[in-house]
Amino acid sequence: MHCYFLGHGGPGSLLKGEDKETIKYWSNLGRSMQNDKVKGVIFLSAHWYNFNYQANKTIHINVANKIIHDFGEFFKGIYDIKYSFPKPSLESVDLLAKTIEMGLGVSVQKSERGLDHGVWIPCKYMFPDGNMQILQIQIPETKDFDLLTKLGQSLEPLLNDNYALVCSGSVTHNLSKAFKDMGHLKVDSPPAPYAMKFKDELFELLTKSVRLNGKKFMDAAMGIETFFEAHPTLDHFLPLLIFNGASSQSHGVIHKENDVWSFSHLSMCCFKSQ
Repeated sequence: MHCYFLGHGGPGSLLKGEDKETIKYWSNLGRSMQNDKVKGVIFLSAHWYNFNYQANKTIHINVANKIIHDFGEFFKGIYDIKYSFPKPSLESVDLLAKTIEMGLGVSVQKSERGLDHGVWIPCKYMFPDGNMQILQIQIPETKDFDLLTKLGQSLEPLLNDNYALVCSGSVTHNLSKAFKDMGHLKVDSPPAPYAMKFKDELFELLTKSVRLNGKKFMDAAMGIETFFEAHPTLDHFLPLLIFNGASSQSHGVIHKENDVWSFSHLSMCCFKSQ
């Protein structure tokens, strides 16, 4: 099964149905996964980090079939939007926990947190009938970029067991610029030059004949001139290191899909490894 790095965008325009190209892409992606009869989709989202990881060396797996509205009130009624889906099976949770424990040598615990918007909003369009098993893994907050790559590498064998892996973040994520310009931009306004430049150079880095990983990949990415303009904070970029790790050992070809933008500053692009 495939591995993805997904740009999950902003809740407001997506839940209003304004990001039409992305919604269409997600719908087709979910349909493709169902046709492939995937056992479940494993998510890692930029909105769930363990900020105490250095102290407790613990990663959590969500086992609750509920969602959280972890965002501002973009429009009236947004907190009333629901999404229903089944609880992950005990078999899948145990398999995932053992895979992480063996790969990283850390403690894995169950959590009743619920899915954040980096997971449930894409799933709402990918699986509108709520008939797909969804498992979310917490990301360890760390500056050990090799560890994040190793987490991805530890999950890669599950792709051969017909699970899909989705790392949910964003190729570009400068919210301050997006909010500042939103009043005079349309959802489908052309990309800002710095954002386009970063996306193109990042894709070149990902598709080099000699694959970089971990700290070496991060050093190269941060060497891109517009890196810190595209990512004032690292939270939405770090899931890419996990994606890169999960796709590196098989040396799968990385494709760029859904190369569209939201309010000029947020790339909705998806990287797919196969």
